[in-house]
Amino acid sequence: MQTFYNECLEDLNIASLECSCHHKGHLIKHGFYTRKIKTPDGIMTLKIQRFKCKHCNHTHAFLLSIIIPYSQILFHDTLSIIRSNTMQDLDQLMIENPNIDESNVSYIKKQYSMHWKQRLLSENIQLDSSLVFQCFFHFKRQF
Repeated sequence: MQTFYNECLEDLNIASLECSCHHKGHLIKHGFYTRKIKTPDGIMTLKIQRFKCKHCNHTHAFLLSIIIPYSQILFHDTLSIIRSNTMQDLDQLMIENPNIDESNVSYIKKQYSMHWKQRLLSENIQLDSSLVFQCFFHFKRQF
């Protein structure tokens, strides 16, 4: 996973990125932080690149769409949890990824109900691969 992340970072044209202050070409690399990700192969540590805008001094992280900010659970597992209708579905997910437990499932379902469910319904946004783009487009924030 780190190798793939690094390859995506190398392919990134930093000069083309726009800061939330709407200035392009002002981002510079500004260190990194580590994020633990729960995968079926174990808990992996990923070094996340940070950028700083020379214009407004805000910092930003380069995250792939499969990584949800502040979460150790990957996007596709989060969607599976939200979509699950039965305990059998959740049990299967926890068997496939033993690093996800009942407390993770409960937290994700609660956060979805409190913060996202009504927003997504109001814009008729589906729980599919377009979700990240749709959340940026409609709400100016990542799911």
